[in-house]
Amino acid sequence: MNTSNNQKVFSVNGRLQAIWVESILVQAGVPVSLGVSKSSDYLDVFVPSENAYDANNILHPECPVKGIRSTFASI
Repeated sequence: MNTSNNQKVFSVNGRLQAIWVESILVQAGVPVSLGVSKSSDYLDVFVPSENAYDANNILHPECPVKGIRSTFASI
């Protein structure tokens, strides 16, 4: 995947969470790549720019603040 054409759609603080988010997007047909964030404490989830809108709708179905993030808050 061309990294210059990718957009960050999510950040997680563990490999297991990254794999979970990745599997959700891949099942929906969205190509995904993972990378270490600038702070090195998180993993960033990247998708091609043309898939960013769909990925955000999948990851945040209710609104941009909620969605999958509220699931992690209860873990």
